[in-house]
Order: sequence, then C-alpha cells, then structure tokens
Amino acid sequence: MKLLKIGGSIITNKDRYKSINKKNVKRIANEISEFPNGLVLVHGAGSYGHPIVKKHGLNKIGEDRFVGGWNERLIAFEEVRRSVKELNSFFVNTLNDKGVPTTTIHPSSFVITEKSDIKEFQLETLELAYQQKSVPILHGDMVMDTEYGGAVLSGDKIISFIAKNSKIEVDRVGMATNTPVINDKGEKIMYFREKHKKYLNESDSIDVTGGMKNKVQELIELKKPAYIFDATKPGAILDFLKGRKVGTEIK
Repeated sequence: MKLLKIGGSIITNKDRYKSINKKNVKRIANEISEFPNGLVLVHGAGSYGHPIVKKHGLNKIGEDRFVGGWNERLIAFEEVRRSVKELNSFFVNTLNDKGVPTTTIHPSSFVITEKSDIKEFQLETLELAYQQKSVPILHGDMVMDTEYGGAVLSGDKIISFIAKNSKIEVDRVGMATNTPVINDKGEKIMYFREKHKKYLNESDSIDVTGGMKNKVQELIELKKPAYIFDATKPGAILDFLKGRKVGTEIK
C-alpha cells in the first residue's frame, strides 16, 4: 500500500476562502491516473476548512476559549464538515473524470476522538475498498469528540494512524506539500534519519519549523520509507507513485 497525503495548500488557494486551485487538482489527477495501483489518498482541507475553524475558534476548544454556547458550537462543527465535503467532491470528480476509481470515506462518519486524540477509527471500509482495486480517499475533517463535542482531525493524523494500524502492509508514505524541507541556511535537506531527531527543536542545526516540523516528527515515528516533497513541481507525485526517490527521504 502507498499512502499519500496531499496538502490543502496544493489543491486550494489558502489565501482565498473556498478557492480551489483547479490547475493543480487537474494536474495531480492526471499524474495519479497514470499509476493509481495500490494507493490510498488523504487530502487536506486548505481554504475550505482552516478559515472556518479559525473564525469560530474551533482549534481553541481544548483551552475553553470557544466563544458561544453549545448549539453554536455544534452548528460550527457542521459548517466545517459541509465545507470540506465540497472540496472533496470536486477532487474526487476530477479523479473520476480521468478514469480513476475511487471510494470516498468521510472521517466524520466513523472516527471518534477523545480530547482530540483518536479513540476509534474503523479501517475495514478502507481496506475493503483497497482490496477491490479502488482508491480510498479520506480528508481532514471535523469529527465527534467525547469531551469537546467535536475536534479537528488533520490529514497528517489520518495518514499516521493508517500506517500504524492497517492490516495491509504499507510500503511507502508520502506527504505532498508546497515547500521542500530546508535547513537553517535555506538549503534543501535530501534525507532525514532518526539520528537527526534531536535537531528538531534546535535552531542552530537542521531547522524544521511549524507544520513541517510536525510532519517530520510523525514520519520518523512510523519507521517506514517516507518522503516529504514539493508537489507544485509537475511529475513529483507520479515519481512517488512509481517508487522513485522524491523530495526529502525520511526513515
């Protein structure tokens, strides 16, 4: 199984609310259609999720900083779910138009978290779709949470959980972003090994900050061949699907 997470920054214009980067989506669909075998896809929410989460303070729920009553909170959760499904629908339709068979699996319908940590995650549907030669597609979502009512479930967390828990062997993991992994000199890092893990929090050596830092951390813990690569470059996704080294190798 190949696990590929396509960042929301690739398929949406993150500086414009609910704006799809149609050019990138079509290019990505073309590349996937050339080699869809053995693939599970996860995509981020981009401008279809983050602005709504920020607007309602849904990322602050665990800090009791959400403004509004319980009903307002539940309505905000559903607003996120509806929005990310719009993005997912466009992405899936584009893949189908290119002849790629897909099975959409919305995390909000089967994942439960507890204080934002995954408590229940049913994998049978994904594994069955995979065995039937379909491409299962999941996405960042707002899921039910036992403590907060709802919680943001990122695509990165989804990829990590599948890699660690699926009965189907995962051969390689990819995270397609809009930037390469660089060091504090602005130089691209070609590989990252577990021995480099100690540098993640030190600014005087390899500098992996913010979201990129979290991605590297997740992939190191998987202990599987993994790659973070710049998917704005044509052919990068196809290279990953064909088993070629692409971007920064992490294992």
